[in-house]
Amino acid sequence: MTSCFEFDQVNKVVCWRLRGEVTESLFMESLAFVKQILSDTKPAKGIIDLSAVTAFHVSAQAIRQIAGSAPVFPTSMPRVIVASSDHVFGMSRMFASLTEDVRTDVQVVRTMQEAFDLLGITSPQFQALGLPRNTGT
Repeated sequence: MTSCFEFDQVNKVVCWRLRGEVTESLFMESLAFVKQILSDTKPAKGIIDLSAVTAFHVSAQAIRQIAGSAPVFPTSMPRVIVASSDHVFGMSRMFASLTEDVRTDVQVVRTMQEAFDLLGITSPQFQALGLPRNTGT
């Protein structure tokens, strides 16, 4: 699994992109990086891009635990999860549903264009933040 972070300074949007086979332990390890990235960039909006995930081996129990934990992204920040495959979309919708009382502005969509539209981004200008982080290696 590769986890990388990009930031659009103009639109103040952070994008966390996951690629490849996502396991539960690698997902949790990568999630720990998010707090530092948010602290470094201070974004107004966030995108979690799961469109390049080839396999998602994160249990429903782990999703429930994450949904019940303290939010990593600030609760006032609009967040969009991009999940093109049916399984990842379903797991993402489960997360959004379980956490809607705490994280009030989480949307799940199928494409990056839908995410841009929801966040009001017309000309994204993402720049990589350092090297991709290969977790679990």
